[in-house]
Amino acid sequence: YVDKDYNRDELNTEKQKVSFILYGKELIVKNGHRTSIIKFHDDFFIGFKTSGLFRLRSDIYGYSTEDIPINSGVFCLLKDNFQDIIWIGSDGQGVYSYSNDLYSIRSTLLNDFTFKINRPIRTIYIDENRTLWIGSKGDGIAKIYDYDVDKSLQNNKIEYLTIKNSSLWDNSVYSFCKGKKDILWIGTE
Repeated sequence: YVDKDYNRDELNTEKQKVSFILYGKELIVKNGHRTSIIKFHDDFFIGFKTSGLFRLRSDIYGYSTEDIPINSGVFCLLKDNFQDIIWIGSDGQGVYSYSNDLYSIRSTLLNDFTFKINRPIRTIYIDENRTLWIGSKGDGIAKIYDYDVDKSLQNNKIEYLTIKNSSLWDNSVYSFCKGKKDILWIGTE
């Protein structure tokens, strides 16, 4: 988390311990509104609404700041439970996956979809069947079945859920949350 003095701290809930990570007022003031912060291995990733993605890389001296080459805002970050990657939802450029093992970043661009998604990606979810759920701000939901970053989208079944073809209440989708008894909660406008 980021405190009122712009310090980045980590809260270990198991040990009930707070650890100082980095003082970073200049990064926050320069890049604006933070949308998401996650820890991936020993590094932290910080998404900004208009300024992309930054990585706080851990080394023997502490942490250094690294700009990840995404030329748009980042609305959400998700650590994959099945693969060693993080998912990045962007503002108009689709979904990216970042792999620490390969030191690579890959994109699933919005124009790769058969149904055009023209709006920003606001939320991402991967269920236990490896279905990638992508929620957009105005174009509904894209469900990509059996998703794998190494496979082309042409090899996947893709389903689009909107207010016209489902019981979705609004095409602006902001959150997904797994519920009990095989229910997926969807937060909309």
